[in-house]
Amino acid sequence: MKRSKLIKILRTFSPREMKEFDKFISSPLFGCKNFVIRFFKEIKKHYPEFSPDDIEKEKIFKKLYGSKKYNDGLVRRMTSDLMRMSEDFMMYSSFRATESFRNVCFLHELRLRKLDDIFLIKSGRLLSEIKNSSIDNLSLMNKFFIENQRINLFIKGKENMLLESLFAGSDALIGFFLSALNNKTQVIHGRRRATKTGTEPVLYDNFMKHFDYPGYIKSIETVDTAEAFFLKANYYFHLMSIDKDDVESYQKCRQLVHTDSTHLRDVSRQNYILSLANFCSGQVMDNNYDYLDEYFYNIEIILKENLFLSNATVISPGIIRRIILFSMIQKQAGYIENFVKDYSKYFNPMHKDDLINYCNAAVHFVNKDFGKALEHSSMITHLPSEFIKDIKILKIKIFYILNYSDSFISEIDSFRHYLSTENGFNERNILKGRNFIKFILKLSKLRDNRLATDLSVLIREIMDEDKINEKLWLVESANEL
Repeated sequence: MKRSKLIKILRTFSPREMKEFDKFISSPLFGCKNFVIRFFKEIKKHYPEFSPDDIEKEKIFKKLYGSKKYNDGLVRRMTSDLMRMSEDFMMYSSFRATESFRNVCFLHELRLRKLDDIFLIKSGRLLSEIKNSSIDNLSLMNKFFIENQRINLFIKGKENMLLESLFAGSDALIGFFLSALNNKTQVIHGRRRATKTGTEPVLYDNFMKHFDYPGYIKSIETVDTAEAFFLKANYYFHLMSIDKDDVESYQKCRQLVHTDSTHLRDVSRQNYILSLANFCSGQVMDNNYDYLDEYFYNIEIILKENLFLSNATVISPGIIRRIILFSMIQKQAGYIENFVKDYSKYFNPMHKDDLINYCNAAVHFVNKDFGKALEHSSMITHLPSEFIKDIKILKIKIFYILNYSDSFISEIDSFRHYLSTENGFNERNILKGRNFIKFILKLSKLRDNRLATDLSVLIREIMDEDKINEKLWLVESANEL
């Protein structure tokens, strides 16, 4: 039973959910058989570990049926029934937690039962709530589904109300569709840059080729509604996702988001500002350091207003990583220390110790306490591959600075092997790491032979290389020679 899908599902249940599931299957409303309920109560005793020894089928059967001969078919039947009940429970829990779906289903039932007066009152109240709230994907989707229910009611004779709902529903659908399309476009372009595949999205490509997106946005440029604001902002983000150097779209989006955020909910505002910060971080990662201050301007808003909690309970590891890397570029050890002090409580508990060690390693490196930096970096046990790459580069830099030749070469060999075997990197990321290795080795060789001409050539080569990690540090190190 240890490999059972049922056990995999039950392991994901929180203690509160386990209690609710117990009530769920015990309710006569859902028709769970008594022998299946007893089966669950026996398995439940071993939550959350579900040790393989404790949940062996024969042991569970003996607990339930004593000296009776083991019946594998019965155990399979109980497991199957309980599996089905767990699936129903997850659907029930999701439905209960999603107010928008509940409302639409309720309107659907009111319409089918011809309770038109109650339907009009309820749908009108829901649309009023949406109108008085900020706009986002979810509100547009809700509006479309509510208006769709109203259309189905009005189609039998209420012509004026029908037309109004058709217009409102169409506007909501366009907003939701274009927003969803933009989100998918960001993913598609990111994955296309990172991964080669034989599958091409033909319908998507042809739609994007023939749809006059710029013309549509230009036509609503002076329209001052929440929906128009939403569409324009999403369009500029769409352009930024296609072209990471589209500064014009960045500026237009920045103007919209930072000067008129009244139309935005916290979730949408966080996503927009984070997208602005990501644009800036992409520039910095590509060694355009003019965007460092812009990055911190955007990220400070997210941190100070706790916008990262709008749709999560922890700070994204990617945000943490970029804050630390960019603070190191600015040599702001104090900023990192304050960040850890104020926000480490929002680090993912599973990786909190490792993330704090990552931060502390950066602080000590900036403060030139290299022994402490190595100590904290060596304490990191499990972080995503990008973090491990950073730590390996940090160690190489330290051994270069300290002129520990053997450790320097050994760490470079380890890093080179890591780049070749780690599956989490795209080609660009690997090339940036390899170019870092190439140039720091050249730098090391030139350290004992400080010919000005050789150094100037090396600095020019580093400056001309776009795909490289630690470009600024390499140039600074070369200039120190």
